[in-house]
Amino acid sequence: MLRIDLHTLPSDFSQLSDQLKNIQLSEPPSFASYLPDYDTLYSLAGKYAGISNFVIIGRGGSVSGFRALYTALARYRTTKRVYIVDTEDPTYINYVRSRCLPDDTLVLVISKSGTNVEVIENFLCFQEYRKLIITENIEGGLHQLAKVKELEQVRHPSIGGRFSVGTECAMVPGALIYIDVRSFVDGMHAVFRQCHPKKGIDKNPALRLAAALLLAEQQGFTEVYAPIYSKPLAGSIELWTQLMHESVCKQGKGQTYLFTEGSECHHHSNQKFFDGPHRMVGLFTRVEQAESEFTLPEDQQLSGLHVKELELAALSGERLSDALYADYHGIKGAADEMKIPNATIAVDMLNPGTLGELTAFWMYVAVYSAWLRHLDPFNQPGVELSKQIALQERLDMAEKRHKN
Repeated sequence: MLRIDLHTLPSDFSQLSDQLKNIQLSEPPSFASYLPDYDTLYSLAGKYAGISNFVIIGRGGSVSGFRALYTALARYRTTKRVYIVDTEDPTYINYVRSRCLPDDTLVLVISKSGTNVEVIENFLCFQEYRKLIITENIEGGLHQLAKVKELEQVRHPSIGGRFSVGTECAMVPGALIYIDVRSFVDGMHAVFRQCHPKKGIDKNPALRLAAALLLAEQQGFTEVYAPIYSKPLAGSIELWTQLMHESVCKQGKGQTYLFTEGSECHHHSNQKFFDGPHRMVGLFTRVEQAESEFTLPEDQQLSGLHVKELELAALSGERLSDALYADYHGIKGAADEMKIPNATIAVDMLNPGTLGELTAFWMYVAVYSAWLRHLDPFNQPGVELSKQIALQERLDMAEKRHKN
């Protein structure tokens, strides 16, 4: 179960009453009612059960959602080998090709629009491999390629990439490596119900966090330092970052989010958090109970040895989950002493259901953060110019090649 403690973040929402009333009149986004076709998911999982290597090609939300699922729920337990291709870097492409023989590999190519040139370039890097295409746009280049080459296709629903984790976009590759996708989606929909726009702010944790962070921004806290105290959950960093930056940072509004892995971030970004410009709030995410525990063994040779004031023999019998909690408690306690606003998000343990809860929670935090600022959470106008320039560069290079 997901819980949020706003702790020392601003919590007087009276000045946001007009925005909150408008939100209660809003209809829920389309992603909150969508259910994937489980028959298709399970059929594909059976069809490709003998495949050992899966190459997932995509950009942005087409792969960030699956990356979150894979890292949290499969990376440390599956026997399947998974390679996420989200780059044109030739060193990485050659590495993946060297590790994956065509006879034992399925390449999934995912693009809602089907017009992403980088995705098509990656498609062409794996010409001789079996492929499964997930796209919506029948006019897009990806669909046209799939049709010409007679490749199997799954339809991508009309839900934007960063909000599509609960659709076939991430559920197909998830099912192929035997993630419990139904429990994940059930967890998402539990939070979708809990965070429905009609729910008042006292009963809507996503709206409450979004409002608290807006108030913090208005007080000059334009950055959110967000360590995640779970190695498997750190796979959600790109998805959560995309949700907040691409949905909210528009028209000069929105905060910068530094989702990062705790406790490693203590050795670099804590310096900025505590001693840099005072414009960061803390937002900590933790899993209260580890899936598996490790207890430090006794070692008689530690007797008499110290690190600072800690006698090393005292570490005998320590659970590593307690050590991770001590790191979290240290940064939270220091933030409190320094009067730095901070909050904590927690789940009791990490499993398909609670990962679904966290994912859905951040989807709604992104939507509410945009609505509170009178922004459209579903567009991304700031990324279009760079795409146009990159496309023109490709055309110029192609012209030069043909002239030579």
